[in-house]
Amino acid sequence: MKFLIIMLLLFFSAPVSWAQMPEITSSCHCFKDRVYNPEKKFTADKYLLTTSFNSFIAANFQLSKSQIVMMKMKGG
Repeated sequence: MKFLIIMLLLFFSAPVSWAQMPEITSSCHCFKDRVYNPEKKFTADKYLLTTSFNSFIAANFQLSKSQIVMMKMKGG
């Protein structure tokens, strides 16, 4: 049951996060803007939201964050 819930959460969250990314590079899946810049206040928001979501899912379902990231990268 937990696996089904995880898969549903990842399924519904992945298209939104990928659709909102301004540019996707094939060589790297990492976020480029990870630090706070006072001139661009909201640049790191997508990174912070994604890492917070991954931490939340990992803590609630006893998975490692790396497993969550790998499932998202594989489209799961």
